[in-house]
Amino acid sequence: MTSDIHFSRLITWRSFSFLVLGLTLGLVQPTILHAQPAPESVGEKAETATKQTPSDVLAEVDELVSQVTANPDADDATKTKAEELKKEIQRSLDVWRQKWELTGITQQDIKTTPTEAQKMKAETEQLRNEPPKQWNPSTPATELEQELEALKTKLQALQEESTKLATQAEKRNTRRQEIQEQLDKLTAEEATVTTTLQASQVNESSPPLEKLQQLNNQTMRVRIGQQRKALETELQQLEVQQSVDWTRLKTELTELQLSKVQENVRLLTDEYQKARKREAARAVKEAEQQNQEFVKAYPELQSIVTQNQEWAIKNQELIGSLTKAENSLTANNANLTELDLQYQRVSRLVEQVGHTGPIGIMLRNLKSEMKGDEDYAAGIPKRNETLADVQLKIFQLEEQKSTIVQPDLFVQNYLPNEDAEKQQIAIDAIRKQRETLKTLSHNYNQFYDTLYKLNVIDKKLIAKQQEFTSYINERVLWIRSSPILSLQELKADDKSFHWLFSLDGWQQVWTQSLNRVRQAPLQSVSIILLWSLLLILGARWRRQLAEISKQVTPNAFYKFYPTVKATILSLLIAIVWPLFFWGWAWQLDQQSYQESFPQTLIPALNLVGNWFFAIEFIRLLFRSKGLADSHFQWNFSSMLTVRRNIRWLMMLSVPLVFLGGLLQGNEIDEAHDAWERVAYILFQCCLTIFLFNIFRPSSGLFQTIVDYKQNAWMDRLRGLTCLLLVSIPVTLIAFSFLGFHYTAFQLNSVLGTTAWFLIALFVVRALAHRWIMLGYRRLSILRSQQKREQQKEAEKQAQENTEPGAMAEAPIKLEEERPIDLRFSSHQIRRLLNATLWTVAFLGVWLIWHDMMPALSALDSSERFAVWHTTNQVTDPETNNTIDVIEPVTIFDLALGLAVALLTVAATRNIPGLLEMTILEQLPIDASVRYAVTTIARYVCILLGGIVGFQVVGVAWSQVQWMATALTFGLAFGLQEIFANFISGIILLFERPIRVGDIVTIDSVSGIVSRIRMRATTITDWDRKEYVVPNKEFITGRLLNWTLSDPVNRIVIEVGVAYGSDLEKATGILKRLAVDHPEILEDPPPVVTFDRFGDSTLNLIMRAYLPSLENRLMTIHQLHMQINSEFNAAGIEIAFPQRDLHIRSMPPGFGQQASDNSKSHEGNGNGHNPKPPTEPQEAFANTAADPGVDD
Repeated sequence: MTSDIHFSRLITWRSFSFLVLGLTLGLVQPTILHAQPAPESVGEKAETATKQTPSDVLAEVDELVSQVTANPDADDATKTKAEELKKEIQRSLDVWRQKWELTGITQQDIKTTPTEAQKMKAETEQLRNEPPKQWNPSTPATELEQELEALKTKLQALQEESTKLATQAEKRNTRRQEIQEQLDKLTAEEATVTTTLQASQVNESSPPLEKLQQLNNQTMRVRIGQQRKALETELQQLEVQQSVDWTRLKTELTELQLSKVQENVRLLTDEYQKARKREAARAVKEAEQQNQEFVKAYPELQSIVTQNQEWAIKNQELIGSLTKAENSLTANNANLTELDLQYQRVSRLVEQVGHTGPIGIMLRNLKSEMKGDEDYAAGIPKRNETLADVQLKIFQLEEQKSTIVQPDLFVQNYLPNEDAEKQQIAIDAIRKQRETLKTLSHNYNQFYDTLYKLNVIDKKLIAKQQEFTSYINERVLWIRSSPILSLQELKADDKSFHWLFSLDGWQQVWTQSLNRVRQAPLQSVSIILLWSLLLILGARWRRQLAEISKQVTPNAFYKFYPTVKATILSLLIAIVWPLFFWGWAWQLDQQSYQESFPQTLIPALNLVGNWFFAIEFIRLLFRSKGLADSHFQWNFSSMLTVRRNIRWLMMLSVPLVFLGGLLQGNEIDEAHDAWERVAYILFQCCLTIFLFNIFRPSSGLFQTIVDYKQNAWMDRLRGLTCLLLVSIPVTLIAFSFLGFHYTAFQLNSVLGTTAWFLIALFVVRALAHRWIMLGYRRLSILRSQQKREQQKEAEKQAQENTEPGAMAEAPIKLEEERPIDLRFSSHQIRRLLNATLWTVAFLGVWLIWHDMMPALSALDSSERFAVWHTTNQVTDPETNNTIDVIEPVTIFDLALGLAVALLTVAATRNIPGLLEMTILEQLPIDASVRYAVTTIARYVCILLGGIVGFQVVGVAWSQVQWMATALTFGLAFGLQEIFANFISGIILLFERPIRVGDIVTIDSVSGIVSRIRMRATTITDWDRKEYVVPNKEFITGRLLNWTLSDPVNRIVIEVGVAYGSDLEKATGILKRLAVDHPEILEDPPPVVTFDRFGDSTLNLIMRAYLPSLENRLMTIHQLHMQINSEFNAAGIEIAFPQRDLHIRSMPPGFGQQASDNSKSHEGNGNGHNPKPPTEPQEAFANTAADPGVDD
């Protein structure tokens, strides 16, 4: 195996060896098979083989393979075997050559190691006494920059060598054992090959394949021998290096060189920054002076020097920002290096020592000292904005470079007649401008590179810190932090007990509090007054809660604002006393002091403030006339149980939390925390009793739930549930008692966060249910009121429009008349709410426990739990190029995808109810638009849920877009009519060329639009037949909508009066009847006209307008009745068509019959009433004399 100790020498010696081999190949090659002389039993061939070179062996192998290939009796298997033996021999020769070269290099290193050790000692002493390098202050910044870059390159090489030496030092401890194991393995392999050679009977007459096998075994034996020699030489090298302490000397020298170069880099960086600032200030000063000189002497050059001055000032400002960014980059680089080295040291120490108590203390201290990710992540977004601005300025400067003319060209164009001195001044000014712009552009590029590197370093720091934190979290939780709690431990922790009740500590707190008041009196007094005001307002807020309770008690109350107000008041009341503890802690935290007692008091005050706020809010939630009582209407016995137990829990737990938090921050003796554990155990005992009283199977909350829901499973599992809840604090007590107090405290923190998170969700759920119930109640009341008003209006209209002998036509039932099902909608909202809360609860609990439990973290990050892998394209932060990254899809991703799918299904099924009750019911829109909105909302939920779900499980849109495109194209082509109708339905519902209730005519079908759906629309004609028309017909065909934009319609009534009637009187009657009718509009006014002379009538037409089609038939009926009545009263005859018949001949006796029939007629239809004839002959004569009738 190749040694990693002198890699540079290895390369040198290997190159030299290959050169020698290339020059002496075939002439002075080392014989390969003489390294292990063949025993006499091998035969003459073996003796001959001991003097072969690698070239000879390969030539012989080629000859034997050729013989096998040329043999016509050899089958394919034999030829394949020969080729395989040839490859094995070639591999053995290659390995032999490598090990032979390596052995020579290692032997040379063994000879030079003592000398090199002495050189490293001398060089180390020389470096220790070498003073820091000094630079001339007058050195230009460009030269310093070049030297700084060279030093940074050298520094990077030394850092890599230092890391390499550290890795070699770790491997050196196990390398001896590895070499010995490899030697044993090679010895066994050599024995096997030797036995095979001794048993072989190969001679000159043997087949070529057997000779190849024999040659392969001989080559293997030689290769094994050279491998053994290389390993033995390496082992000898390790012993020699150990004897001269080579590793320590090399490490000391490298570290010393590294520290010297780092010091030089720091000094040179300071010197370079100073030189850069000096040159920038000098450039600004020179530009100002030049500008002042050119104002009067050379006004035509004023623009050049003014621009030069502006650029110089910008450069000076830029250098300040650049210096700050460079210092941050240096500091963060050092932090990253230190964090990486610390991580390596800690991991090695944990691996060597194990999970012991001191290791646990060390890991806990490291975790508490670890900076948060936000310290590094906060500057990245702002830095990205600066990068964009700098990139734009670089682009602008590059454009300005191209606009600056050449000096000679400027003088030629603008100063052709000036003297040589003035021309030279102009040339110098332009050259200075070009230099200033070049410097400014260079500094902007350097600033961009520095900011970009700073972003990269910050991201690496965040990643390394997260990795280190995860490493600590996975190990620190289950390390015993203390001995088992006993009387001896309590006696050993007496310092903490005395420290807790020491007067000096509390005197320090009092002193620091007074000092804070003296230092910031206005701020301190403002905090005290604010708290006092809240304390005074607390009693008023409690009275308001009682008043709100009385307000929301009636069953007809439906406003949600009082519930919101009661919630806010409860939070304000609950925060009063916690604000006292938080304010006191904040005041102490503003002081800079060294006393430990006030510093320890700060987290204790914050902890007791948090606990007091939570427990006080729970107490106010269940108080009489509080949220649970008056608003949520929870069971009275359950609330009474909570009230009784929450009081004593508050009185006992708050002091215990304060004592535990105070003792936890005590740093007097980290090895003993007995009294802290006593306070913690007492607190958990209080929680145990409280949980048992609340969730007691016989009379706790579960009994109320079982009585309410009558659930058999809940009835059976309430005992087990109570046991599980009570076992949580009992388990924490056991952990703390047995010495795993840190574990118990961390679990308690996470469990507490989980409990308050779930309680907050439960309160949100109760508020949401209250809002749903009040919304349902409000809509029900409004609907009842509207229904009563509609009934009254219908009754009134029926009384007004009903006349004897007339009957109104029953209206067609439209979709608008079917209101939404409030009960079903509220049920949908509840289901959607429950699904959302369950999803939020799952994600919240996972995030809370994710960093605590390594098993849960492994489900999200470990390759062991990867279901499949996906390839994603990301941007490399170092190269800014797009690269492909293979990421695992874990069990957590599948669980999250399943949660997204379930939430999508719940949202798709229940989103209509939410939209109906919250938004659509409040808008003046009809049922078709509501249906369109809810349908599209469903499709949007499916689309978003599908995209998010597939993204979670690693299926990006870029990976499936071709499939989606093909599927969409196939469906659109195969189901084009359905898609056309679907899209047309969406257009109809939003453009609204037709609406439910409109009277339309399409394809000779007229009727009322009774229903609009996504695929088809239903039209009900006057015979109550329903025509289902595809929506495509309304968009692509011709549509007549009688009531689209204006429901006003015209009625036309024709009246024919007899000839000789008074037309002025008739038209006046018609005009008066139209004006007096309540349904006929005044604008436009009704019109009555004499239309034409008919065959037997004078035709009059009344044209009048109605506001809608609703009472059209009844209006026409009423007008007809009134016209007939008025005309009869006025003596105006409404004529009817008549025809006179003159008969010239008739059968005998027919005249008498005609005479009898004529007596029954009142007139002749023309307005005359002649006297009926007395004799039949006279009537006959009259008719017979008519010349209009032929025989």
